[in-house]
Amino acid sequence: MAARKANVKRVTQETEIDLSLNLDGTGNHEISTGIKMLDHFLSQTVKHGRFDLKLTASGDDEHHVTEDVAICLGKAFNEALGEKLGIVRMADATVPMDESLASVAVDLSGRGIVCCRRSLLKMICAISDRPDPAFSGILRHGRPVEPACPRALRHQRPSQSRGAFQSVR
Repeated sequence: MAARKANVKRVTQETEIDLSLNLDGTGNHEISTGIKMLDHFLSQTVKHGRFDLKLTASGDDEHHVTEDVAICLGKAFNEALGEKLGIVRMADATVPMDESLASVAVDLSGRGIVCCRRSLLKMICAISDRPDPAFSGILRHGRPVEPACPRALRHQRPSQSRGAFQSVR
């Protein structure tokens, strides 16, 4: 099987992104976006998805950096998967995380969309307080089970991202 790797560079007026992805990795990562929460989110996604990611990103604000990182990550996955021969295109995972539980279904059809409750779209796709559906190129479907207690809300986004990448492993 050919190496499932990709390198993506993106330079715009707002951002500069340099990304290397190895789908057949072990969870190694070097991530520097200047946004601590985004770095944490991506490092946990890489760890639980067991792929390797090297990423440097800079830009004029958190929204543009988050958006362009998502665009580059989606392009890298698409490039690394190539014609998608030999993969299981659809999968699902249920992921418990402390007092939260997420059920995620993923379809690597190439037609990116996020399907979830509107109130959760903001939580899943936003690093700051603004909704950012840019990650829809990666995450296809995500629906958390109702949290057992209000504290669970902080774990819904990470449990969904982990579920998304565990389900395609």
